[in-house]
Amino acid sequence: MRGSQLREHIAVVGVALLALVVAVTIFTFAGAATGGTGIFHTNCDYDHSAMDDPIVHPGVPGASHMHDFFGNKTTNAFSTLSTLKAGTTTCAVGVDKSGYWAPQLIFNGTPVQPARVQAYYLSKAGPVVTPPTGLELVAGNAHATAPLSTKIISWNCSGIYSGPTADQSAPPVCPSGSVLKVVVFFPNCWDGFMPTGQDNTSHTTYAVNGTCPNGFNAIAQLRAEFKYPAAVDGRGNVAFASGPYYTMHADWFNAWDSTALNNIVSGCINANTDCGSTVPIGSPSTTVAPPTTTPPTTAPPTTTTTVVVGCVKATTSA
Repeated sequence: MRGSQLREHIAVVGVALLALVVAVTIFTFAGAATGGTGIFHTNCDYDHSAMDDPIVHPGVPGASHMHDFFGNKTTNAFSTLSTLKAGTTTCAVGVDKSGYWAPQLIFNGTPVQPARVQAYYLSKAGPVVTPPTGLELVAGNAHATAPLSTKIISWNCSGIYSGPTADQSAPPVCPSGSVLKVVVFFPNCWDGFMPTGQDNTSHTTYAVNGTCPNGFNAIAQLRAEFKYPAAVDGRGNVAFASGPYYTMHADWFNAWDSTALNNIVSGCINANTDCGSTVPIGSPSTTVAPPTTTPPTTAPPTTTTTVVVGCVKATTSA
């Protein structure tokens, strides 16, 4: 190869390599700019049990099956956003005044006191907006007749992330040093409608393949992991006050400090950062327009179906 040809060949290769570097850089930047891979968590210890449910049976004490309550220490049938905000919490992150609850677990016929709920906030739908304070949601189905998808209710053993004891549809037998936990995934798409003092689950649904239906915003998703004592697992009969093990469900009454939760969404989830349990300070706003108390004007999804969610019926997108 002559000198001129060699120089021309080198120049062509150089241009190609430069183009490749630019393409990789653009792709990497675009991926980083997408956001939504960060996560935050807080631990909230068990506090009390009662046959109350301020979301499904507000103002009617004793109307529900037995529930175990975590987080806000004042949660009862008469709880409102105002009373929760004025209460105290078992959550390690004190600005989370939310109420979290689930039906009481019964093992071989005996009620079991749980340890705690570990509440993770994350996204499975790319960049998200902040769930509004006061949002009341139920996940799971208290009237189920068979196990739900593990994308909604998943049984696991602590510290194990693969194999026959991870991501199961029924309680597994956990090895020594590991305890049973049930993971509940809450809806992560919201239509912007939030009637005050009512169950808002009918205005939410789950993203499909990372995308919310038309007319819905992707919101930060709560993944609640309820943990139970050692030896309480699939080696015996696991049931709940609501019925068989597959009737597991959980409730979340959002009473976070709105600025703190917004900072978590902006500075952790959308910033692709694992914040552990440290709340970022001064993150940019990602809140949506204030929730409305009148039906949304956006076009509904093309198809709907009525299903039973938690303890009540709700209409969700197909």
